[in-house]
Amino acid sequence: GELDAKIKKAELQLQKEEAEDMHLSLQTISKRSAGLIRFVKEFKNLTHVPKPRLAEVEVKCLLEELAMLHKKELADHGITVELKLQTNDLKVSADKTMIEQVLINLIKNAIQAFDSQLEKKILLSAHTNEGHVIISVKDNGNGIDADALEKIFIPFFTTKKTGSGIGLSLSRQIMRQHGGQISVKSKLGEGTEFVLRF
Repeated sequence: GELDAKIKKAELQLQKEEAEDMHLSLQTISKRSAGLIRFVKEFKNLTHVPKPRLAEVEVKCLLEELAMLHKKELADHGITVELKLQTNDLKVSADKTMIEQVLINLIKNAIQAFDSQLEKKILLSAHTNEGHVIISVKDNGNGIDADALEKIFIPFFTTKKTGSGIGLSLSRQIMRQHGGQISVKSKLGEGTEFVLRF
């Protein structure tokens, strides 16, 4: 009888440990799944950029609206924004919502590019070059080192503490969908310029 009781006790202990292990495993799986689901959602966003609904977009209005949209955030960070247009009647054939997303992402990146610079500036400019409309977002922030610069459009690559690393990949996809391109120039300690070419 005593032996039976001991066996029973050992079995219960084993079940308890197994249950705890199981619980830990499930917790881990659950955490992993949450991360994976988020990854899949973001990846889906990246690979399924909808077809742009093209319409005529006035560049001046677009840039003014974006400057307005970020007015408070820019002021809070002590950043001045300047708009510079070659002519006031520049137009692009684009999906306004999608291009806004690209530019909002670039402006947010520019806002985060500053450290302790005395005069923080973001320049939103537009001009034409060989029949193409060029829109540029330029900051005089910290700049990006050459290593990171090469990887900047790779999905999920980010230099920020909080960031999914999807913004620039998505921006590149959107520009490609428009038959255009996005490029970057940057110098450490001098700043960064993102150029959209339509």
